[in-house]
Amino acid sequence: MKRPLLYTLRSKLIFAAFTILAVSMSIATFHAIGSFDKYIKQEVKNELQSNLTIASLIYDNHKQRLTAIARAISLDNTCKIALNLGMKSQLATYISSLFNEYDITMLIITDKNGQVVCHGNEVGFSASDLSGHDLIKRVINGESVISTEIESDPGLLKKTFHDKSLHGSGNSALMIEAAMPIYLRNELVGAVLVGDLLNNNMKLVGNIKETSGKTECFILMGDRIISSTLYKNGVPLLGKYLHLSKDTGDTSEIKDVEILGNRYILDFQTIRDINNQDVGLLAVASNLKRMEVMKKITGDRMLLISVAGIVLAIFLVIPISKKITDPIKAVVHGMAAISKGKLDHRVEIVQKDEVGKLIYGFNRMADSLVERQLELENEREIALEASRLKSEFLANMSHEIRTPMNGIMGMTDLALGTDLNKEQREYLEMVKMSADSLLDLLNSILDLSKIEAGRLELEEIQFDLRTTMETATEVLAVKAYEKGLDLACHVKQDVASALVGDPVRLRQIIINLAGNAIKFTDKGEVVIRVEKEKEEESSVLLHFIVSDTGIGILPEKADAIFESFTQADGSTTRQYGGTGLGLAISKQFAEMMGGRMWGESEPGKGSTFHFTARFGLGGAETVEMARIKEFDLSGIRVLVVDDNVTSRLVIREMASSFGLVPVEAVDGEDGIAEMEKAFDARDPYKLLLLDFQLPFMDGFDVAERIKERSFGADVKIILLTSAGQRGDAKRCEELGISAYLHKPVKQSELLDAIKMALGHPSGERGPVITRHLIREARKKLYILLAEDNIVNQKLAARLLEKRGYQVVVAPDGKKAVDAFEKEHFDLILMDIQMPEMDGLEATAEIRKREEQLKAQSSKLKAKDGASSDELSALSFQHSARSEYVPIVAMTAHAMKGDREKFLEAGMDEYVPKPIKPENLFEVIKKVTSRPYDL
Repeated sequence: MKRPLLYTLRSKLIFAAFTILAVSMSIATFHAIGSFDKYIKQEVKNELQSNLTIASLIYDNHKQRLTAIARAISLDNTCKIALNLGMKSQLATYISSLFNEYDITMLIITDKNGQVVCHGNEVGFSASDLSGHDLIKRVINGESVISTEIESDPGLLKKTFHDKSLHGSGNSALMIEAAMPIYLRNELVGAVLVGDLLNNNMKLVGNIKETSGKTECFILMGDRIISSTLYKNGVPLLGKYLHLSKDTGDTSEIKDVEILGNRYILDFQTIRDINNQDVGLLAVASNLKRMEVMKKITGDRMLLISVAGIVLAIFLVIPISKKITDPIKAVVHGMAAISKGKLDHRVEIVQKDEVGKLIYGFNRMADSLVERQLELENEREIALEASRLKSEFLANMSHEIRTPMNGIMGMTDLALGTDLNKEQREYLEMVKMSADSLLDLLNSILDLSKIEAGRLELEEIQFDLRTTMETATEVLAVKAYEKGLDLACHVKQDVASALVGDPVRLRQIIINLAGNAIKFTDKGEVVIRVEKEKEEESSVLLHFIVSDTGIGILPEKADAIFESFTQADGSTTRQYGGTGLGLAISKQFAEMMGGRMWGESEPGKGSTFHFTARFGLGGAETVEMARIKEFDLSGIRVLVVDDNVTSRLVIREMASSFGLVPVEAVDGEDGIAEMEKAFDARDPYKLLLLDFQLPFMDGFDVAERIKERSFGADVKIILLTSAGQRGDAKRCEELGISAYLHKPVKQSELLDAIKMALGHPSGERGPVITRHLIREARKKLYILLAEDNIVNQKLAARLLEKRGYQVVVAPDGKKAVDAFEKEHFDLILMDIQMPEMDGLEATAEIRKREEQLKAQSSKLKAKDGASSDELSALSFQHSARSEYVPIVAMTAHAMKGDREKFLEAGMDEYVPKPIKPENLFEVIKKVTSRPYDL
């Protein structure tokens, strides 16, 4: 196997030395090159600034020359006398002679009003009035002025310039101009204007270049070069545009530009006119080619020095690294030997430096490992035995505590269902409350211990979300009713019902959060909401919200309530009680489900608890959705009358899911008015969902007024109440109310009630539809109960019989197998610990006999000429009539792995003891795949 380049410590040391030297030398080299670059560039800039100063002086000297010429002409008596006497011809001859003498571009004489008298050797021209010219205007007032001006008058350009290239219409030129007043005996008689053209003026820029040591020079008008010392193909570089800043002064304005393929740095100063306006630039440029050559030579030398230094250092590092790495290699080999179990291996190298201390420490560590290994082997045996005993103790204690608890709680429930006086009922209710609290505490402690030990695992089964939420709210409804609170559960329509996850733990979280909300709320409402936060291809993240209008939580207590054994009210005299485990466990469950939990609260205004959880998307259609599709209610209008916004929203979405068309009203008067309006429009309502607790008049009053009207004769009224009282059913029957259901109403119950109400003839009055009547209307199950404990037999049998199921009891596993062979059962409830044959053995035997009877049936049916008597005999056997019977374990075992063990034995589900009716009936519904009530 090929090893990486830097596998060994020695190679890493060499590489580290190379890297450090390379980086340091590179930094030093580049710093030196950079410093040299800055030095050279600064020198060039200093030279450029000096040359710009020289150029400026030459330019100013040129301006002074024109001033001297203008002053000499203005003082010449010949010019004065000829101008004063109007001798234009003589004046023109005089002026013309000065062109060749002074080598200037423009020479104009005007009278005292600015009218041109002559220019050059001509008298007058088309642009004869120069009174508006900036310089002439000021000279007429007696000033002597000199400036750089842009001449843009075509007439002036054509008639006065020697440069014929500027005679085109619209052209302009940059000129140095000087003007002087002409006085005769202290009286102004005229003015002289002298000008020198800067366009194509190679003499001025050439003089600057020669004087400044061959530095290139430019004159720009605007951004265009009008004079330059640079040549292209023997022609001066004119007309090129250079976009430069017009500011002058410090070296920061020096520009780096490219001209004719070469890089130059430029320094410049602004040329201004008499009005201090920018009219051009005087610039000097230095070629950077020489500087680049010097930089390259310097850089090459520095790089060569760096490489030489690095190579020399590497040759010095190689022998040193060997001395360091050889002892470390010996330690590495020793560690490898020890990792393979050779604890007697030692390193024999002796050194007195830090590596020697490392070797000594390694040998000491090896000695300690030998000693520690012996200790760990002993401790492991002790720990394994302790863990086994602890698990066995927890399993036995769970079973021993839950079995009598099941009898206590079940028999208390049965006793409460009998005729009792007030004192007896009060005592039994206190027993039931104490038993419930004890069971909740037991479950919480077991859950917490499993979580802390990392032994609690979540189920991954398909379940119906809406049914699970309805089951949870049904458990809480009694407590909410006792406190006079509105309890509502709203699952948004876009949330899928068929999910894959752990419904038991989800329901546990909901009951805990909503139970706390009810506990800490004295008036108002408790609302449970479910929203879709994020959906992916095979999973969905749901957001659960439990809000109340209770006492709230102080800000300093908000975070502590999620800790174990902690409450917002932790005093010894606290009002609300509890162990402080519920929120801590619920938070752990939410995190195990791939979500999180948090709370929001304001003292005196209520609390809102949130948690998210991720579930898989179930592929199969839920039982409830299948039942909804069985009944065609589409298009039927239904009026929902309820003053609570959340309740209206929940009922409206349920009705919409059935295919109904809901319309809402907030009180009785509003509802009656809406029904009357629909009746007058000949589209009367056939169905009314009416809340009982309404403002101004209750549901009975509203129903009575509706039934008295013509539009109420055929309407079916379903009354929904959170506070049922004795005699309500009788009152409903008297008023002609079709159904009477308790809030929070289940989707399945509401669907059945609507179906039964609309299916009843309008002219007849049947019994009032209640939850009990709906249950009775559904198909009954024939159940085999295998249970050896007499108390648990009576308890389970009574619970099932009160639900309307038929029950056969078998006292042990063997008798359960015998009963299975003799009769047809829809379901078997199987205890685990029984005499003769335990539940696991009985289940295995039942599954074995099912397979045998199924094989016999298939073989006999395939046999040619099988007699009718043979087939009839086989048909009496249970497994021939029903291929598979669901088996549910009823056990006090609630430890990790118990459920998996039951499923492997052939069972379909299990119900932990003490048995809670809602859990039992939910599992029955699940395994029988029928819509039995929870």
